[in-house]
Amino acid sequence: MTFPEPNAPLRNDVSSNAFEDEDHHKGISPLVELNIGMVSQFPQEHMHLVCLWVVKRLLLLWKKGPLRYRLGSQDLNQISDSMLSLKDSVPCEFSRKPRSLDVGDRWNATEFRQFLLYTGPLVLLNVVHQNIYTFFLLLFVAMHIL
Repeated sequence: MTFPEPNAPLRNDVSSNAFEDEDHHKGISPLVELNIGMVSQFPQEHMHLVCLWVVKRLLLLWKKGPLRYRLGSQDLNQISDSMLSLKDSVPCEFSRKPRSLDVGDRWNATEFRQFLLYTGPLVLLNVVHQNIYTFFLLLFVAMHIL
């Protein structure tokens, strides 16, 4: 779900129960019968918000985004080769071994999380522009803190 209107009113349980947002409400949810807050009672979680949204979008931006943000094919290949070279070093406790960026559109949330928290800081070092690397490290540190 994206929110293209930056000044849109925040959702709350009252507006949700009244089905005020026609674009959001496609039907009546079976959860309404549980008498729980449809906005306030559902926690935010990092898998969808960070792994499948932010990290996935970063990789797409670096691969297919505007030229201003896109990495060259040589850089992308170097990152992919570095990822593949780490396969034998990743312990069995990780559910997935690193895969190439070529199949990044088929990665699942655990692969995006592994890229953000473990392999990304290694494979991006000295490959991407310093500003990009610094931003990535800020996200990396923020997610470790959380």
